[in-house]
Amino acid sequence: MSISNGTFMTSYQDGSGTSGDFFTDNIKIGGVSVKNQQMGLTLESNGNSNGLVGLGFDINEAGVSDNGAQPYPNLLDTMVNQNLINAMTYSIWLNDLRKLLPRLLSLPITTPIRTTNSVPYAETFKGSILFGGIDTAKFTGPLLTLDMSPDQTTGNIRTTSVTLTSLSINDTGTIATFTPPSFAEPVILDTGTALTYLDDAIARPLINYVGAIPDVNYGYIVPCIAYLDYPASLTFGFGGPTGPRIVVPFSELLAKIDQPYTFHDGSQACIWGIQPTTEQININLLGDTFMRSAYVVFDLDNLQISLAQTHFNSTTSNVLEVAAGGGTGNIPSATVVTGAVRATESANAMALGAANAAQVTAPASMVMGAATPTASLGLKGNAGLTATTTGTAASQTPSSAATAGAASNAVLGMVLGLGVAGLCL
Repeated sequence: MSISNGTFMTSYQDGSGTSGDFFTDNIKIGGVSVKNQQMGLTLESNGNSNGLVGLGFDINEAGVSDNGAQPYPNLLDTMVNQNLINAMTYSIWLNDLRKLLPRLLSLPITTPIRTTNSVPYAETFKGSILFGGIDTAKFTGPLLTLDMSPDQTTGNIRTTSVTLTSLSINDTGTIATFTPPSFAEPVILDTGTALTYLDDAIARPLINYVGAIPDVNYGYIVPCIAYLDYPASLTFGFGGPTGPRIVVPFSELLAKIDQPYTFHDGSQACIWGIQPTTEQININLLGDTFMRSAYVVFDLDNLQISLAQTHFNSTTSNVLEVAAGGGTGNIPSATVVTGAVRATESANAMALGAANAAQVTAPASMVMGAATPTASLGLKGNAGLTATTTGTAASQTPSSAATAGAASNAVLGMVLGLGVAGLCL
């Protein structure tokens, strides 16, 4: 191990930051050793206290964008350079949260959860990240490939973004659309962010639709138990009418609050998984509340991302390696979307949806039940709800990451407790 004193400093989108020393050491992943990998050792931090594994572009590395330092080989670079993987690619399967939430919330295990299998609750902790390959057993339907979208500020590709072209809700057969036909906006796919953040013009009508309650500590909250089994879902469309469609159940759009935090009827509150962008978080991020429902492949060589509907709680595996030196469309079993819509730089792109989205209202059929005494999921019925807390609230911010789990042995796959952030440490 070697250490360079006082050379590591970085900041995050939420305004937090860390500093310390750079060092090099060996990392073991899936039984394979990555030698002499440069990393940052945090000695001071005003926010995130968890470890992060950065798998973005070298230009976003700690110190490069902040202080003008020279890029260094990040983890993917090192794996390719040491012939451990063939290409600068990785795939992510975060897996299900629905069966885990009752235990996290201390609800009875008998709480009804819609599911088609009987995987034990503990199994829902396990997702996977696969370096240099994909696992076809972890998704259903087509795996569709899109070009990454350019950065809205510079016009260059420096983030793992794709073009969002539609957002709609399916509420027990009733379809409501929150975007106009011409809508196209870059969104960053980021497992280092717990929640999803969208421009106010899109997020606000959706918040109004579900009746989420504003809260000074957590943005917008909802009663957990009312959403665990509510048969509604959001559909995110990418790249136009022939691009991938990812369906996200309402039950995946909940984030746990790490303390008792209740409505006036005693029901536990959860953070609503789609929040409006803020001054601190002023870019559109699809975080874990979206990513759990998608199987995502990042191809940094060809600047492409492939998306498919996740296969929740899959117990089988079928790993395919990504070949070396392949050009566009190099991901096995994936199809490149021809004629895909690709967002151009436009500060007003999200605003195009405002007029259309603001007119979407919740149907009368959207009734919550006993957990919420005001009865309706729509904004009108929830005006009287207030939240109370029995402790000091800790705010939830992007780029929070859990600790790493145990490793598996599939093409350098490991259990995903790692946050895959846009910055490379």
